[in-house]
Amino acid sequence: PIIANGEIWTAADAQLCQSQSTCDNLMLGRGAIALPNLANCIKHNAQPMPWADMLALLIRYSAYEIEGVKGCYYPNRIKQWFTYLKRQYPQAQDMFTQIRRLNNADEIVKTLLQ
Repeated sequence: PIIANGEIWTAADAQLCQSQSTCDNLMLGRGAIALPNLANCIKHNAQPMPWADMLALLIRYSAYEIEGVKGCYYPNRIKQWFTYLKRQYPQAQDMFTQIRRLNNADEIVKTLLQ
């Protein structure tokens, strides 16, 4: 099968890609990081995940990510995720500004919980 790929950030981007490529199959990549329910937005015409749900997802992710030895990578990983989230959520910019200089996982999670 042929899979179209490239700069698919929204359902509209997906429709344009499908119409230009005549492919039914898409690879979402970074778009799915910026909008975790992007596949549902495309396939089922769902609304983008609300910021409150996104924040809850970040908190759940944080609980998994800071466990064990990989926790030392958490501050950089969550900040990197925020660089993508800023494409879809204006609130992510404000939150990123608050966590940008933090290097302690507990401090970052505390900020997410506020």
